[in-house]
Amino acid sequence: MGAYDEIAQRYDVWYENRAALRENRLVSMMLDTFIHGRSIVDVGCGTGLLLDLHRVDVDSYMGLDPSAGMLSRLKEKHPYHRVIHSKFSVDHIVDGAVHCALFGSASYLAASEVERLMCQDHFLMFYREGY
Repeated sequence: MGAYDEIAQRYDVWYENRAALRENRLVSMMLDTFIHGRSIVDVGCGTGLLLDLHRVDVDSYMGLDPSAGMLSRLKEKHPYHRVIHSKFSVDHIVDGAVHCALFGSASYLAASEVERLMCQDHFLMFYREGY
């Protein structure tokens, strides 16, 4: 069991503060027209914040995360959306889909994987120096 598995049930509560909610609104506004009506590959989907912020058709969404606990929490909230228990990688590139790695998830991708995403539509957020 990893660190995120242990905190998955409490994770969302930690981000209900004013600053986090403001950041969520800003990111949501940026994503709004970009993802509307498109297929989405959510790399590092965690507990499903993208799905919390936007209505995404069940058939248009695939979430990837290395934490079984975080995926379990996502499935509690969004039981019909497809998720894959996977390391942080772009092994599941889907042509024509928007590839999202929100709220620092992109920082876990190797530089070579980020380069692979540059050939696809993408919305990446980095929280690590050098990216």
